Amino acid sequence: MKIAFITGCLEPGRDGVGDYTRLLAEECMRQKHQCCLIALSDRYLQQLNTNSQETAEFMLRLPANMPWENRAKYAQQFLAKFNPDWVSLQFVPYGYQDKGIVAEFSRWLRLIVQGRKLHVMFHELWIGENVGAPLKEKLVGKIQRFFISRVIKNLQPAVIHTSNPAYVIMLQQLGVSAKCLPLFSNIPISARNADDWLLPQLRGLGLKIYPGNRDQFWLFGLFGTIHPVWSAEPLFTYLNQAAVQHDRQIIILSIGRLGYGEMLWKQISQKYCHQFSFLQLNEQPPSKISEFLNSIDFGISTSPYLLVGKSGTTTAMLEHGIPVIVNRDDFKLSSNFAIHYEDPLLYRMDANLPNVLMNQLKRKAPCLRLRDITNNFISDLTRMNDLKPDDLPNLVTSLTT
Repeated sequence: MKIAFITGCLEPGRDGVGDYTRLLAEECMRQKHQCCLIALSDRYLQQLNTNSQETAEFMLRLPANMPWENRAKYAQQFLAKFNPDWVSLQFVPYGYQDKGIVAEFSRWLRLIVQGRKLHVMFHELWIGENVGAPLKEKLVGKIQRFFISRVIKNLQPAVIHTSNPAYVIMLQQLGVSAKCLPLFSNIPISARNADDWLLPQLRGLGLKIYPGNRDQFWLFGLFGTIHPVWSAEPLFTYLNQAAVQHDRQIIILSIGRLGYGEMLWKQISQKYCHQFSFLQLNEQPPSKISEFLNSIDFGISTSPYLLVGKSGTTTAMLEHGIPVIVNRDDFKLSSNFAIHYEDPLLYRMDANLPNVLMNQLKRKAPCLRLRDITNNFISDLTRMNDLKPDDLPNLVTSLTT
């Protein structure tokens, strides 16, 4: 098949959905499909350079500050030349508009796609769906939901995916049939661990940690942004109980960009400095991140359990075989749907954590998901591939606004 991927931004290492899209396209090409990439709203370009790699035969990057009319024209010409069987839209509302309100998006995308078979991957939906969400968030969410529903209604995608079961339910409530396609990690798995550079840094904190006594320590890792609403309690109380009960020293480490969680990290590292040791490693290249993930004992996800499937950093930890503790349970849908992830490495925190840490949560061999997930993606497209656009089933049954 010939597949054209559309996303917001394709600046390497600066946009999670953009990195995901690149990797998915590369794996599709390894499986002998032809692919091209289009960034419709790239914030890392100020102007279009027709002689640069960004406008190569397989990639088109359009600046976010370019008028939509011009972006649509360039993208339309690019697609006409490539003539894909499928257009795959990798959708996150804030990737196409700063406030996540994609009011004009469906009109321009309709011009760009021009009746070709469309796939949509919803990486994010609208905000304000959480029970108890602030009024302002709910109002913004209703506006976002209206325009997202218009995107679906106007473009009639043949295949709709999303990354987690909570979003499947939200789309169902909108009258839209969607299937869960799990994320894969954008961190390649290294054959090495971080002992040669991580342990010396820990010894610099005054810890007497060496390969020979490594089992006297538990290393807990946070990867990427810490959400400001994430709370260390009661998790840290349980960790302290486990440390005393099992005679372990606990070290809390952070790697990657903390983003708006920088202040929270400083607060918890000061508050709990008498119970645990803390080390912030900041941004690192993917190889170093993989070595780090190969070395820690447990991961901590700061995403809410219902939405943990959309977390690329949690996915990276799971692919590296790390047991991941999810201690946030503050996102709840108004309808009481039971959602449970089957991955045995994903642990929804409870009061039994001190015992579970010692006896049940064990690392497993690393396992990349990219190939299997790409196979599922291709399989879902292939089932629809022989149909003409006019014959595609209507997946939108009762759009509510």
